[in-house]
Amino acid sequence: MLWSDRTAATLIKREFSYLPKSIQIADVLRTLSDDRTGFQWSILFAESMGNVPALACGLAIGFPSGTTCSQQTLIEGNYIGGYFAVGSSRLMASDISASDMETELELLDGMMDVSVTRTGPSFQGGYVWTVTWLTAIGNRPDLSFSNSLTGSGTTITGSTIQQGNYLGGSYNVLYKGKKSFPIAFDASPVALATSLSQLVSANVVVSRGSITTEGGSIYAITFTGIDGDVDLLQVDSAALVGVGASVRVAQTVQGSLTSGSKLKVSFDSPLYCSSTQVKSLESGSNLDSYSLEVGNSRGEYSRTIPIPVDYSVQIVRVAAPSLLDPNYFDGEDATGYFQLTYNGVTTSPINSHASALDVRDALEALPGINTVWVTRSYSFDSMPGTVSAIRGSLFLTCSSLPLVDCRFNTLPPGELIRISGLWYKVAASYTYSSATLPLSFANDSSIITAYDGPTVSAAPYYRWARGFEWTVTLISISTNKAFVGGSQGFVGGSVLPLSSPKHGINPPDASVSVRPSDCVECAYINDLVVWKPYLIRIRAHNALGFGPYTITPPVTPKEIPSPPQSVRANSVSGTEIEVFFSPPAGVISDIST
Repeated sequence: MLWSDRTAATLIKREFSYLPKSIQIADVLRTLSDDRTGFQWSILFAESMGNVPALACGLAIGFPSGTTCSQQTLIEGNYIGGYFAVGSSRLMASDISASDMETELELLDGMMDVSVTRTGPSFQGGYVWTVTWLTAIGNRPDLSFSNSLTGSGTTITGSTIQQGNYLGGSYNVLYKGKKSFPIAFDASPVALATSLSQLVSANVVVSRGSITTEGGSIYAITFTGIDGDVDLLQVDSAALVGVGASVRVAQTVQGSLTSGSKLKVSFDSPLYCSSTQVKSLESGSNLDSYSLEVGNSRGEYSRTIPIPVDYSVQIVRVAAPSLLDPNYFDGEDATGYFQLTYNGVTTSPINSHASALDVRDALEALPGINTVWVTRSYSFDSMPGTVSAIRGSLFLTCSSLPLVDCRFNTLPPGELIRISGLWYKVAASYTYSSATLPLSFANDSSIITAYDGPTVSAAPYYRWARGFEWTVTLISISTNKAFVGGSQGFVGGSVLPLSSPKHGINPPDASVSVRPSDCVECAYINDLVVWKPYLIRIRAHNALGFGPYTITPPVTPKEIPSPPQSVRANSVSGTEIEVFFSPPAGVISDIST
């Protein structure tokens, strides 16, 4: 409360100083008393306050009858209005939204796909727009602006927060003590194959994937005409140019000699063995190993093969099973945020719909991670039964008996399904047949399409789990210890598993999990007897112990038959020869001709 006859200008200024610091007063003046001992105070707000809302004035009890208190604005504050342009864009309002600016910028030649965020306004109506190029290659030139803004001293400026990054230079491949000549970062498949063929005595076939916005690529290299497995290639990337530039070599399929005494092994990683907020009754602890056991047809297991867990590729998965509806597909999925932790340091919140680039940026901001590669797809849950699919067919066919085992009737028209790594929708024309499932494009269930994968006879299939999953390949890291699990915990090495603290995703049953990549022919079982059936079972291990077994149906190692024995020939006539031979040694029941 201020007394009208005793309140000096300095006192009002001091009282305003007790208010939040965002309220800035430049000066306060008081007039001389009028003939009724009234005063007038003039309050000048700082220019940074812009156009300040009008003050309110009230009277306390005790003033004489007829006393009034009023206020008026003498000078309007400085506030930004008008328009501006970016480059050759159309005029944009001074308060244009982020989405509208994004639309206008993407109309410009060469701008490509951008993301725009906006902060503000300030007290003077000023905003800051942050523009991120999503598909542009390399560094971008500075933006130019045209100013048609209103307000005293209005300006529009731009500054670069982070320069664009692009690969350059070369690298060398090393194999068994030999080193290749420098290979350009953007080498063609033929050039890379030529360099590798000088190191490895084999036929080398190279294919190249799409080029990223930073000039990177994935090369698939296949060695043929060589005995057994090829040692993993090593790379010297010191001559590469670019922030975080690195080369990673990984084996996707292990090589092997043709042999009837071996079996190759593939299996899927468990979905919920991770230090994350997984769904109820699942194990929230990272995997550290697998145990594969080999037994005879009587179920007597005599061999155990340990298989280590490889965390160089990890899959982050968001799912929300309660959103599944067997009667209607509405496209709803998990919404909210989650975080990822690496080597004890946690990212900022990540949207449950985050793009691959968003997740990459969040991870590369952590001190232990230099470079990662991220791709995004739908998360999925396995369906019961198996299906057959012929390339070019418009349907999937249930190959399980009875047909109800495939549970086609739980998939409404429009539902997203996955087979052989490809996504489709159940066609809108589906009539809940238990035998066949019509296919349509993944983005439009009204357009029928054909199956475009390899022909399969008893393949698993999956439905959308109402979330996304991000495959994270850790290319370059700076941690100095690796997770080996069990009582050993962390020891000197390289890649650690990602984890995730409690998330903020709806609905309540939503889960976040992290798993290592699946095993695709990652191991071989040696020294088996040809044509003898075996049982194979495998289980996973983490800090809580071993999980349950997965048991395969009986499998039998086979081989190409050995040469026929006791071959002899007799001349029957001038135009005929009679040939005699005995079957090959070993099991001959599988020989057809």
